[in-house]
Amino acid sequence: MGGFNEKVVSRISSKIDGKEIIQGATLRLHENRIEGKVHFHDDRNNLKVEVPISEFFKKWNDWKSKINSHLIFTDAQGQTKLSIYIVTSSEGILDVVASIDKVTLGINFKAINDFVQGK
Repeated sequence: MGGFNEKVVSRISSKIDGKEIIQGATLRLHENRIEGKVHFHDDRNNLKVEVPISEFFKKWNDWKSKINSHLIFTDAQGQTKLSIYIVTSSEGILDVVASIDKVTLGINFKAINDFVQGK
């Protein structure tokens, strides 16, 4: 289906105050070594986020060692956003939920992105 090292991040459920809560989306991820990117796919909603491999690996490793509340990547070209959040179940299981959302980029985001890209 995808490229190298394909994995699936599943929707998870946890109990909060006795209620089962379903969180996140089922995402497929893989490395596209030709493009040098990690691709995240929400096949159900036909959404995709591309993140440079080195950027994703570095930010993931930094993030998981600090366990901040969330990690967000924006794919300006695809106008999508990948959000990864830490959750802890009532059973004490630490996990993550992830989702991809379509976004519209504002003029300030575009201006800074163009600056960084040298456009």
